[in-house]
Amino acid sequence: MYLHTLIRLRVWLLLVLISNKSLNRIVDLLHAEDVEHRNERTIGDCLEYFMSNSMFESIGAYTKADRPHGFFKIGISVLVSIIETVHSTSLLSQANIHKTLVMVLDTILVSLTENSKYLNCEQEIVDFITSISLRCYNEPHITNLFFTNVKNMSTK
Repeated sequence: MYLHTLIRLRVWLLLVLISNKSLNRIVDLLHAEDVEHRNERTIGDCLEYFMSNSMFESIGAYTKADRPHGFFKIGISVLVSIIETVHSTSLLSQANIHKTLVMVLDTILVSLTENSKYLNCEQEIVDFITSISLRCYNEPHITNLFFTNVKNMSTK
């Protein structure tokens, strides 16, 4: 019994460490590409692949599900890094990106009001909300996206 639990714990830890390292590498690639394309205000191949293959949504879904256990904290940090890194396009105005952000915000709200499941992630949650707020401040036209038709976009 204990050996089985220990093996599951080691596998979980390995998955989290690998996923964190791989996700940070993806963010690094997106950042390097974004710097090249920032002046032209165009998206590069990496960002296009990332968005067309629903990778942002996948990170959001794993974050919402907190699977593997502990991924919520990693996922929030990765989403913050992507939001803060990509400036070559209005990232938050993309429908799939916006829908994912609303889903994660909804998860945070429900968690904090019901059972405080993510109290150990307070700093990551504050960073997430701050990064979205800063993008809205710098791109006021996207602010309406977060306050209109939110009920229709929620993915409970």
